Amino acid sequence: MPLDQSHRAAPLWLTPGRKQFKKIEGSAFEDVGNCAPSWVEAVEPLVKELADGVKEWEKSHPRDYLLAGSLTNLKQALSRLKYNPYTRRDLINDYAYMCRCAHDVHALLKYLIKYEQLTLTGTEVAPAI
Repeated sequence: MPLDQSHRAAPLWLTPGRKQFKKIEGSAFEDVGNCAPSWVEAVEPLVKELADGVKEWEKSHPRDYLLAGSLTNLKQALSRLKYNPYTRRDLINDYAYMCRCAHDVHALLKYLIKYEQLTLTGTEVAPAI
């Protein structure tokens, strides 16, 4: 977890505050707004980096549907943050969900890169101990 709030991955660990909640002007609802574009722009390169990692993995391995589904959830959550209006509470909940999806994709990709070759599919003979 980055302790430095200026770290490039810090938006995936921090919670949007009141400054990151931009109220929609002219709305009949007082507590409806969007996520600040600066926060979304800080997260987009990280999501692209994860998507590129998944794409690179899939070039040389069969598709992992859990990884692909997690990446789809991440992209959809980011898209909602860019365009959907929220109450502040809903914004925090959906932002936390997007961060969790990003951490899921990152962890699963790291696991596959490091340990996938050690797993058995069920058709191989188990290694002798």
